[in-house]
Amino acid sequence: MKREPPATASRPRPLRKGDLTEAQQQLVEQFQRIDFGGIRNLHVVDGQPVFAADTRIVRHRVLGGRPTARPERSTRDFVLKAPVVDFLEYLARMKQGKIMHLDIRHGLPLQFETEEAVG
Repeated sequence: MKREPPATASRPRPLRKGDLTEAQQQLVEQFQRIDFGGIRNLHVVDGQPVFAADTRIVRHRVLGGRPTARPERSTRDFVLKAPVVDFLEYLARMKQGKIMHLDIRHGLPLQFETEEAVG
């Protein structure tokens, strides 16, 4: 197992899956399960992801392609990659709203559209 360097004042400890709230961990696990595809209508309440009745998972399939297993799925705790951390930080800043569509590639968030209240 690869070890990260120790934290210093100029370089904080990398964020790990185990550091996340349960809602955030569930979202990361969905990223891994989806691998290639997306999430539609992901609600954001108090900066946390919420899977609601209208939330949908979209999967992209390639004919003749073989699904790949995300290596992180067999690990309970691991260092999060930058796109995951960036997306979770965005949700925290957003506070309330909806992610209309989130594209996921290689188990990582790539781009997304938001819906927020005016004002």
